Amino acid sequence: MRIGVLTSLYPSPERPFFGIFAERKWTGMAARGHEVRVVVPVPWAPRILAPVLSGERALHARVPSRETRSGIPVARPRYLHVPRRAAGNARRFAEAARAAFTGGSDARPDVVVCDYAWPAAAAVAPLAADGLPAVVNGRGSDVLQVRDVPDLRGLLAAGLTDAAAVTAVSQDLLDAMVELGGARTLAALTPNG
Repeated sequence: MRIGVLTSLYPSPERPFFGIFAERKWTGMAARGHEVRVVVPVPWAPRILAPVLSGERALHARVPSRETRSGIPVARPRYLHVPRRAAGNARRFAEAARAAFTGGSDARPDVVVCDYAWPAAAAVAPLAADGLPAVVNGRGSDVLQVRDVPDLRGLLAAGLTDAAAVTAVSQDLLDAMVELGGARTLAALTPNG
């Protein structure tokens, strides 16, 4: 199976241990014979200014647009990130992901796993419009904190409602996802990882 993975939590040369558990999960899936491709949209920051930028912006400027980690191709398309505009940022994140999965020369995946529900769940509808089913996997704060933010709750709920399936690392989290809108989907638990 060709699996596309959409996430905001994955290691890079700048942060080799950030989301290492996700890398291990997808490396395991590749070892089972699945073709895995990861897309990690990153806020745009000018690479030329990386030496003078600080914090997250400097990391975003330096991270490579493409690399192969543990045999898995990783693409990091850039998108415009506007401070204090989380809903708009999620939509731009989603559009960068959609373009990465449908606009390139790479083979289209059979399914896209939104592995870390927020902001990846915002990509469910755009992916579905391009004929790509999406599964939303919740890990914790990506659901439990976002559901309490009025401007984001509806976007998360829409993604869960439109998903082909929802999965989670615990029953309590799965119940929260179903309550938000995933009730019409096939709900299942996944191992933590």
